[in-house]
This record gives sequence, C-alpha cells and structure tokens, in this order.
Amino acid sequence: AVKTEIERIKGDIRIYSEEGEGTTFVIRVPISLSVIQSMLVNVAGHVYSIPLNQVEETLNIEAKDVLKKEKDYSLRYKAREIPLVF
Repeated sequence: AVKTEIERIKGDIRIYSEEGEGTTFVIRVPISLSVIQSMLVNVAGHVYSIPLNQVEETLNIEAKDVLKKEKDYSLRYKAREIPLVF
C-alpha cells in the first residue's frame, strides 16, 4: 500500500535492514511534492511529519477528558468515546 502510493507519485522507497541494528526506510519523492506544509509530531522520541492536508483537526487534551476502564483508555470527544493507544 505505501510502496504503491510512493510509486504512484513517481517516488521510490528503499529498505535497509541489519540484524540487531534495525531497519532504515529511505523515501524519495519528486521535489514538487517534498515542499508540503506538515505538522511535526513527537511520539516516544521519534519525530513524524504529517501533511497538513491530511489533518482534519487537532485537540488539546486535558486529563479530565481521558477515561480509564480497566487497562484501556479512551477520550471523550463530541459525545463519544475514542479509544487511545499508547
């Protein structure tokens, strides 16, 4: 799915893997597509870039909005509960 989309926009993906060291993904896209406004997100020390045209909404979550049921957490938002994954 990812490879197909990258190739669709005339890009290239290469995967380098070394046992015990990890895996590196190198994604190349045409320069016309590489200058896209994006939102940077830090997750567990890793920074990801999400194209802004793919972001529908952002939220400032407060502790009171997070619900805990046994080992599961969810977010109360617009009268529904959305599961949270950590």
